[in-house]
Amino acid sequence: MALLRRLSALLRNLFRRPRVERDLHDEMNDYLEGLVRERVEAGATPEEARRVALLEMGGPEQVKEAVRDVRAGAWIEAFFQDLRFGARILRKSPGFTFLAILTLALGIGANTAVFSVVNTVLLRPLPFPGSERLVTFWQSYPQRGLATWRMSQANFLAYRQEMRSFEQLAAYNRTGYNASGAGEPARLDAMSVSANFFDVLQVRPEFGRAFRTGEDAPGRRALCVLSHAQWRRQFGSDPGVIGKALILDNVPTEIVGVMPADFRWPGPPVDVWVPLDLSPERTSPFNLIGLARLRPGVQAARAEAEATHLLKVRGANDQSFIGSNAVAKPDSDLHAVVTPLHDTVSGASRTPLLVLLGAVALVLLIACANVANLLLGRAAVRQREIAMRFALGATRARVVRQLMTECLLLGALGGAAGLALAGWGLELLAGLPLGIPRLGEVRLDPGVLAFTAGVGLLATLLFGLLPALRIGRLGSRNEWHGEGRGTSSAGTRATHGALVGVQFALSLILLVGTGLLLKSFHRLTAIEPGFETEKVLTMRLYVPPQHPDGYRNPFAPAQGAEGEHALAFYRSVEERLRSLPGITAAGLVDGLPFTGDLNSDGTVIEGHEPEPGTDSTITPLLTVGPGYFRALGIPVLRGRDFADTDRIGSQPVAVVDEAMAKRWGGADPVGGRIRYGWNEEPDAWMTIVGVVANVRDITITAGQEPDPHLYLPLGQGPQRRMGLVVRTAGDPAATAGAIRAAIRGIDPGVPPFDVQTLSQNLDSSLARERFTNILLSLFAAVSLLLAAAGIYGVMSLEVSSRLKEMAIRIALGARPREVFALVLRRGTLLAVAGLGVGFLGALALTRFLKNLLFEVGTTDPATYSMVVVVLVSVAILACALPARRATRVDPIESLRRE
Repeated sequence: MALLRRLSALLRNLFRRPRVERDLHDEMNDYLEGLVRERVEAGATPEEARRVALLEMGGPEQVKEAVRDVRAGAWIEAFFQDLRFGARILRKSPGFTFLAILTLALGIGANTAVFSVVNTVLLRPLPFPGSERLVTFWQSYPQRGLATWRMSQANFLAYRQEMRSFEQLAAYNRTGYNASGAGEPARLDAMSVSANFFDVLQVRPEFGRAFRTGEDAPGRRALCVLSHAQWRRQFGSDPGVIGKALILDNVPTEIVGVMPADFRWPGPPVDVWVPLDLSPERTSPFNLIGLARLRPGVQAARAEAEATHLLKVRGANDQSFIGSNAVAKPDSDLHAVVTPLHDTVSGASRTPLLVLLGAVALVLLIACANVANLLLGRAAVRQREIAMRFALGATRARVVRQLMTECLLLGALGGAAGLALAGWGLELLAGLPLGIPRLGEVRLDPGVLAFTAGVGLLATLLFGLLPALRIGRLGSRNEWHGEGRGTSSAGTRATHGALVGVQFALSLILLVGTGLLLKSFHRLTAIEPGFETEKVLTMRLYVPPQHPDGYRNPFAPAQGAEGEHALAFYRSVEERLRSLPGITAAGLVDGLPFTGDLNSDGTVIEGHEPEPGTDSTITPLLTVGPGYFRALGIPVLRGRDFADTDRIGSQPVAVVDEAMAKRWGGADPVGGRIRYGWNEEPDAWMTIVGVVANVRDITITAGQEPDPHLYLPLGQGPQRRMGLVVRTAGDPAATAGAIRAAIRGIDPGVPPFDVQTLSQNLDSSLARERFTNILLSLFAAVSLLLAAAGIYGVMSLEVSSRLKEMAIRIALGARPREVFALVLRRGTLLAVAGLGVGFLGALALTRFLKNLLFEVGTTDPATYSMVVVVLVSVAILACALPARRATRVDPIESLRRE
């Protein structure tokens, strides 16, 4: 009951204030009149009775104030009074208010934007029920050079039958289809999945149904599930789409479901899902990724141990199970890899995002130090007001509370402005190709808003508490000096100097980290890939089967008549393009540079066969057309290029690069023979007809030594899916329309897709590194600007507070350059002191960047030296204006004012 009475009184005091004040006023009057009546009845005159009664009460207003202080909700009322007073104070100093809010907005906005990305990519669960139990499932065979190795259909079916750690195990494979039959043929991004794929994710279509058990068995009718975007784009959101046919690679495919609009596979967008055509007889290719849901209580490590045991047992008895020409030995490092799906999606982005989060935290600290310096400097202007408060009896706690309320208001305004900046920045990031997964899901959700509020509150404490306590301490000790003249004490100047030192220390850490990453990125992009990347247009083509039947693997070589058809199409494309104006060369390759589309297999060199029971060497394989080397400018160093005469039925041939040629032990490989590790047929040997220069086309980050390559002729191994490389005389993008028209004229059912320049391919492969460097550079620039503003403000304040000293020095004969040097020396010493601390901090913190650096050490002397020079130069420039002002002091005028 007491609590209810207290709550009722609180609500009444807060929301019925006029009535409460009237009651208080009436009560005070009644009490006063009672005292007066008592005195009158005792014989005093009315005037004398009122005077005595007032003296006895101690003053009605003082009593009212005492009542207000103890009644429920008094602190809330006082808070709003302080808030209103703080707003008036800030409004009177628009320059200071704008600068402080802008500084805080930069710091809080940067933290909010980066945390929004971190929250979505690293912290927020994937949008599937029970997503913490979802794992991806791979195999690994490091002895064969296969760090991650996919499953064959036989692998997958064996795991699904025998694994007990998984509640369900599905498989998927990224692929694509040429869609026709409705409008212009188009290429659809697709995913081939086992029938239980959506069951593992525990998601259901919005319309229709998912795949049923057994619909991924051989011989079933072709089915598909559409994405919501594809349903809207191709069928105009027709609710009657279920049961209609979509032509995929010339196969009428029945639409059985449409996924919800909010369903997103955490990776590149998918337009359509089709069921796999699973058969235990298919022991190759190894192109499936496992997707499993762990049983409740089972950890990924336990599932990994079970899968590894199964893999080793099967691999020791069945070479085809592991795709090797040697059985797995008991001590083999063959093992399974079970990774949480969340880590698979976001793992590569973890370190760069954490580095960015650390960088924006430094920016916020620098911003807080800057605002704290502004508040200390402003306190000198408010000395009269603060001194008056203490003189009127205000306690130190009351003054500190008022100052902190003003800081809270600044923090709230800075947080609101920072939130607006973050929203704008996230919209900008969403449209950039940054290589960060789930970037389209980034939102300013309630969690991010709570984070922003927390950051704003923390910033308020950081920048407000020290100035408030210092001002309160000075006031309580009556240590104000130079009242009304805007001067500051030696202690305050020392605090200013310490805050400037902190700013420069933090700036040095941030600039050193940024400098190391920029230098690393520069060295990365300076690596010559071994071919020309300018004026080259790339695209992909896929020739669908003319008479599809049974299992459709779009990556498998086309056989028989289908192979001849695909080969004829690609030869027509090459011939037609070479006749187009502005095109100087054109070639075909199954794996475009920098896209990661590269096959590999075991290879055996004649005369260098591995010992029985051991594996062949894994080598990247590329199938290329005759014009590929010329189109990319890869020189043929020995022997010859592929020719049109290298066809099915002719002598099998191959070309190697210099790195691969070293495997012949110094001998010339031209004329030598090589074969796949798997194929031991006598006619499987291929004769080496040429040696080309090394290239780095897998990824530019692969290291200093190029990977060895084995090139195979397209004429002897026709592929349905090929990449087209076109060298142009001018702008490559300008030729895209003519190339599309030429290909459409050859076969309108083969639409080019993924059309972009080779430079764009290279940029895409470095997108994550570029994203990190751009943001770090931006944050470093902001920190440099804040540090410069901080030292400028401190030195300006110091010059103002030492005008008398400067005037005396000049009056005694000091020359302007000596006064200039005095101010400059003071500012530079503050900066250098901060740099010394920052240097130690940088040595400790930049070691976390080790894994992100390429050919640059974490203690790179050139980077440290450059950063120190930049910061000292900025400090000198920032001090120059206050120093110049100090040299222009008029001694007579200044001393007269004193």
